[in-house]
Amino acid sequence: MTSKPVNTTLGTNISVLYEIYTNVELNVYGIVLPIVCIVGIITNILNLLVLTRPLMRNATNKFLLGLAACDLGALTILLIYYIYFYSLRNGAKLNDGDDWLTIPFPWRLFYHVHSIPANIFVTASNTLVLGVTVFRFCAVKFPVKAKKLCTNHRAKLYIVATIIWSMILNSPEFFQKHLVCAKSENIINGTIYSTSIWKMNSTSIYYNRLFQTIYYPTKTALNILIPWLASLILTIILLHSLWANVPDKNAKLRRRSEQLIQSKNTKMSKMRKNYYITWTLIAVNFCFLICQGPSAVFFMLIISLDREELYKGEYSIARVFIDMFLVMNLALNFFLYAMASYSFRQELFRLFYTSPCFKRHGILIQSESRYNGSKWRIQSVQNVK
Repeated sequence: MTSKPVNTTLGTNISVLYEIYTNVELNVYGIVLPIVCIVGIITNILNLLVLTRPLMRNATNKFLLGLAACDLGALTILLIYYIYFYSLRNGAKLNDGDDWLTIPFPWRLFYHVHSIPANIFVTASNTLVLGVTVFRFCAVKFPVKAKKLCTNHRAKLYIVATIIWSMILNSPEFFQKHLVCAKSENIINGTIYSTSIWKMNSTSIYYNRLFQTIYYPTKTALNILIPWLASLILTIILLHSLWANVPDKNAKLRRRSEQLIQSKNTKMSKMRKNYYITWTLIAVNFCFLICQGPSAVFFMLIISLDREELYKGEYSIARVFIDMFLVMNLALNFFLYAMASYSFRQELFRLFYTSPCFKRHGILIQSESRYNGSKWRIQSVQNVK
């Protein structure tokens, strides 16, 4: 009787892969993403402060305001999760039942349920991106009808409906976990002590293959694929509209020279405002398309793979980087607004300029600019003479 040789190569490859995954997970979840979340929380607070200023109140900015609030909520939950379980290395206790029970119960409960409110905020954020793109498409292609359809009131109603829709779409997540009270007995000095330990276990719905095959692809389609495809199509149409309406260079230079002659306190023309708003939304949509694309492909694999298999093995490293893209999508909007929108930059400057901390510095800047301006005018007069 001959014994079969043991295949040690497979075991070695698995151990190496697991070690790589552990290092990548700790570095991305424990270092990179907490920094991204902190930056995103600060920038979304700035978004809220700027977009609530009087000159920024319009239907489009109502959507961006709701988008900033949803992104802020998701980033706050994720920051708490990443810091406690990865930066502080408490997540390593998951593999040991005894060590896991040393973590306070509120944190164990948070570990199991944090994804539910985070997914609600992310779903609302994705739907708001689609909603503001549709509003902007109507404003560009149907400007007359848009005055009646794309109002502040309708924008508020859409935001409220989006939040309700997000809660409904993610409601099945609540039924996949339940609390279980496990009793354990310890004998100390001949005395039996009975203790109760609360645990969070998965329900039968979680392991139901039919439910997983129907719910998660449907959720992915409604939460990511449909907004992704619709935003792609509308972005292409908006780009085509902007390209078709670009004036010739002479008119462009003439308009720019006229704007330089105007006073600093003169408001921008409505056409220029609409131009910057459209470009801002195009930038937001491009970021959304790039960051959400890998997630859409990944979660559609659940049709052919079991959910447990999808979160293990060679797919684990891919999931880490997909999560990184998703979190970055929540944190980048401030930079997109600042790059694409002149009104946003102007109101951001005014926000700091009027704050008590920067008021004195602002007065100094204003005095210096007036001095430089008067000096330039004197030099110009002398040159004319």
